[in-house]
Amino acid sequence: ESYDARELEGLAQAIYGHARANLEWSVAPGAVPKTAAQVLLNLAQLGSAVLPMGGTAQLSLADTGIGTEISLEANGPRARLRPEAAQGMRGEPLTEGLGGHWVAGYFLHSLVESAGGALSFDAAEEKITARAILPRR
Repeated sequence: ESYDARELEGLAQAIYGHARANLEWSVAPGAVPKTAAQVLLNLAQLGSAVLPMGGTAQLSLADTGIGTEISLEANGPRARLRPEAAQGMRGEPLTEGLGGHWVAGYFLHSLVESAGGALSFDAAEEKITARAILPRR
């Protein structure tokens, strides 16, 4: 099962219609496999959440030859990845904090892991990056 990249862009842009941040979509037109589409939209949601004061989130998808790389680069003032979201993205149980943010991170982690992929992220001052690598099937 796959989805049209233009339809996915419309869904992702709708997320940013209610956010202060802007989305730059760097995904070529064409079919996007279901799991990659789910990861893209979850990273789009993450990008809007980590930029509460505005900025720019760039989403990209590329075929690396060994699989699909999906990445988010979010730049903006006071860019912040909540600790509970980071816990979820690492696959750790929720200890304290806002459960909703943990659930979003944990869902992303589980989605990538169930596809046999790997998820990584980095939170620096005014910049959050996340990258998922999904193997070919």
